[in-house]
Amino acid sequence: QLLLCVALASASPWYESGAVELSPLAKENAIFYLHALEKHMDRRMEESALRTLIDKQAEVFEGIEKDKPEMWVAAVREWVKNVGPFLGEPEDKVDRPLHTVLERAEEILDMERIEDQDVHPHHAAKAILSIIKQWTKALLTVYRERARKELDEGGA
Repeated sequence: QLLLCVALASASPWYESGAVELSPLAKENAIFYLHALEKHMDRRMEESALRTLIDKQAEVFEGIEKDKPEMWVAAVREWVKNVGPFLGEPEDKVDRPLHTVLERAEEILDMERIEDQDVHPHHAAKAILSIIKQWTKALLTVYRERARKELDEGGA
């Protein structure tokens, strides 16, 4: 099961109510992930199917954010296990040391290393979760941008 987060409902494609813009690398990873996911599924996703996955995960992440810190860490670990292999790291499928998982999540999301993650991994997990939600919203934006580009190229 894929860990996806919240649906995009923003006027600006990379923002939602003051959210930080994703870096070019994080956006590139979102594009690559969407393509790899569709290749794995052997079909192009319909926007409604992608939105359904995202909406379901929105509920999950809202609950996790209100839950205990151990759940934040578990959610990041699960996200890396689901997303990492699609981004070319098959070893992300298996359980790895927590510091490795947190660093991999930061790498995918193009985040700076969270200073106290070795002492307080739940601090890192909470920060990572908020960026995971932004990154996941970017999947829908990437999907829509691709569709617009295809229309533009087809009409030219």
